[in-house]
Amino acid sequence: MLAQLLFRDGRYEEAAHEAAEALDLFYTLASCWDKRIPFRQWVGFTRLLLLRSSRKAAGEESMPFRNDQAPNFHHGPLVGLKQLVTEMNSHEHWSRTSLSEERG
Repeated sequence: MLAQLLFRDGRYEEAAHEAAEALDLFYTLASCWDKRIPFRQWVGFTRLLLLRSSRKAAGEESMPFRNDQAPNFHHGPLVGLKQLVTEMNSHEHWSRTSLSEERG
């Protein structure tokens, strides 16, 4: 996936744009081209990539880490699932709006 390669290269704004394009295609086709992974997994992975790319492009950490909790057993910070889902929904809505304006 192009968005994944762009994210890895630190080109976060481009990665967010490509992830939004991919989601638009997934929702339009209601299918994915690689049947080894279910459609819901492609969508979930792409939504998370859109969130991470958008956050990094805005100068934030890639995930909404919780600083009010002790680190997990891997000594890393925890991610709040409610905040993660809320942000995923808001970034996806924002990307769909901006894509339709670009095409408009």
